[in-house]
Amino acid sequence: MNSDLLVVTLSNPAQVYPDAAYREQYFKQAEVKDTFYPEERITDLGKQQGFEVLSLAPLFQSHADKNQVFLHGFDNTIMGSGHWNKSGHKLAGEMISEKVCTKPD
Repeated sequence: MNSDLLVVTLSNPAQVYPDAAYREQYFKQAEVKDTFYPEERITDLGKQQGFEVLSLAPLFQSHADKNQVFLHGFDNTIMGSGHWNKSGHKLAGEMISEKVCTKPD
């Protein structure tokens, strides 16, 4: 890391649902044009103010699509909804620790 502050943005269930058609329909119905707009705004602010941002949602989406895995939801609830599950927390921990532990060149 190159700064003293790392801001980590999280995901919401719809952003990382492991079905692109579902996501497209969901965001179209919600009239959302840019799925990652909030992350882009925080990233832009970080560039302006000199802090690093790790946006997990786009990374989670790629992982969910590639592995067809739900990162939100539990066996006793609806998969793909609510809070991160064990897989989501594990992936977040791996991504955050990789970012924090990477030394600048």
